[in-house]
Amino acid sequence: MTDTHRGDNSLPYSRLYIIAIDLGEITGIALYDAYCQSLVCSSLIYPVEVVPIIDFIKPEIIILERFPRNRSLSPSIEAVYNNVITRRETGIVSPGNWKSVMKSRKLKFSQASNQHEKDAIDMIRYYLFCVRGEEIKCQI
Repeated sequence: MTDTHRGDNSLPYSRLYIIAIDLGEITGIALYDAYCQSLVCSSLIYPVEVVPIIDFIKPEIIILERFPRNRSLSPSIEAVYNNVITRRETGIVSPGNWKSVMKSRKLKFSQASNQHEKDAIDMIRYYLFCVRGEEIKCQI
């Protein structure tokens, strides 16, 4: 594919899909396309739906929240968690780390319909802030 949006028809663009998953009984999921600067989020009632979504989108980066060691998980959530963390592109973030940083960098989320979706968006924002020193470049 060529980048026709910027007038350069000879160089291919490099996409960067980042997906964040707030895994739980209600799972929040957010997908950010850094090239097109678009963000979408949704909630899943069945956490097992995460795996086919990841397989279909093939994101370059997956961000997953670490579960506390002493927390018991349902078998379906544990299976999804173990499937996702074995992927080479997965980054595990601790809630104690990303939540404290993002608490001071609050943004209003017009498309997020619940806290799980907001958390997934904030995990992407945390990744971009820590790794690239930047904010999401689209309307939230």
